[in-house]
Amino acid sequence: MFTQKRKTPQDYIDRATASEALADAATSPETRENMLYLAGRWRAVDDEAEAQQRRRGCGATIKVRKPDNQDEKVVALLVS
Repeated sequence: MFTQKRKTPQDYIDRATASEALADAATSPETRENMLYLAGRWRAVDDEAEAQQRRRGCGATIKVRKPDNQDEKVVALLVS
């Protein structure tokens, strides 16, 4: 039976970043809008995954984003 590796918040951030890059490269306004929508949804999934981690006591995550959301640094803190 096939089992899929559990996704991490970083996986969702990576997908959001890739969607934003596709939006930047889009040649039509509709495609750009769709890619930006997907990026926003991936960031929402990331936020929910991080909230679940905090509820489980796995630690806290602090995000530092530049205003354009292009470059992002994630620092995980271990909570004992």
